[in-house]
Amino acid sequence: MTITYTTDDVMTAVVAVEPSFQPILWLDDLSLAGYEALARGPRDSPLAMPLDLFAAAKERGVVGVLESAMTKATLDAVMARPWDPSVTVFGNVEPETMMSPLAPEAMATIDVAERRGVRVILEITERALLANPASLIATSNAARSRGWGIAMDDVGALEDTLTLLWVLQPDVVKLDMSILHRPFDSRAARVSATVRHYCDRTGALTVCEGVETEDHEARARALGADLVQGFRYAVPGPRPDAVTRIDRPIGLRGVSVGDPLPFVDCVAQVGVHELPGPHIEKMAAELLTVVTMQTDSAIVLTTAPDADAVLPGYLQLLSSLASRASLVALIAPGACGEPAPGVVGVDSDAQPDLGSPWSITVIAPTMAASILSESFADTGPAAPVSHRILHDRPTVAHGVRVLLPHILSTI
Repeated sequence: MTITYTTDDVMTAVVAVEPSFQPILWLDDLSLAGYEALARGPRDSPLAMPLDLFAAAKERGVVGVLESAMTKATLDAVMARPWDPSVTVFGNVEPETMMSPLAPEAMATIDVAERRGVRVILEITERALLANPASLIATSNAARSRGWGIAMDDVGALEDTLTLLWVLQPDVVKLDMSILHRPFDSRAARVSATVRHYCDRTGALTVCEGVETEDHEARARALGADLVQGFRYAVPGPRPDAVTRIDRPIGLRGVSVGDPLPFVDCVAQVGVHELPGPHIEKMAAELLTVVTMQTDSAIVLTTAPDADAVLPGYLQLLSSLASRASLVALIAPGACGEPAPGVVGVDSDAQPDLGSPWSITVIAPTMAASILSESFADTGPAAPVSHRILHDRPTVAHGVRVLLPHILSTI
């Protein structure tokens, strides 16, 4: 039976929200690395557990209020008694509320925590992760400007998280507990291999959550996890009386996360090819066909020198993909609203950021590609057109990060 809570019921629970702390350990020697702060409603109430509490808050439209209350309660608890800054505190953030301003009292507490050097990693939960990737990137950049870290939570429960792995560039990747709890299959193999490759190339850390048994721990070790968390080690509980200095703190890259070179300089190192304009158009159409057959979790961004220059057939292809992809956008001067059903129009010129007037960029769990082209010559369809093709996922993700701020102003 579904229980409906009144706004007063929910607000009473929100005001009383408090953190419960669960340790996160280094797997190699099971020494302490940090604590995750988990939201708890009033004890012995139907809204005591976080899933119930957040679901009720969402139903009543007060998730932002709950986020503010939980943020303040967590940092107040951390700073109330001795907590050495070498120990990291992990806190969850709901993507749907990340661009909403926190309450002033919560922001004041954050400012105090920053001045006191509290080491924080924000966990971006999987729910609605791709609903607004532009806001996601903006919020993570704001957190990193404070020297904080970013973690992607529940990675692998859905394909969405793998799409954004290289775009968001998390400091920590928390594998969904299904990777440990279910029989290991091709999905688990694909997810764990993708995460391991990302962590090996970037220095990010992998966490296996939900470790409850010796078998779970053995699988975590086999997968190369750096950190573990679960009932095998400790259940969530009150904040420890004193959190003392540890020898191995989690490294936070903070503002150093990003791209060392502007995108145009990265692309300049990629070889230039020449093909007639119609061949490039056909290649772009084939790229859209490939992504349509592979995934429902793609981000597809295309740019043009002018919205009126985009052929109707190309817009139709974008529209056919929009019903299945997470985001399909046309960025071009004069583009606005929906240039085609399901396609987000962005009235902006991306050429200075990309170095090319025409482009299509696709990133998805199993593929990454970008085609950047000069303007098609007016001398005829057989005239050669200079273009570049990218398949290196980090470089393609760099291009996505360059384009997403253009979209932020429209959604």
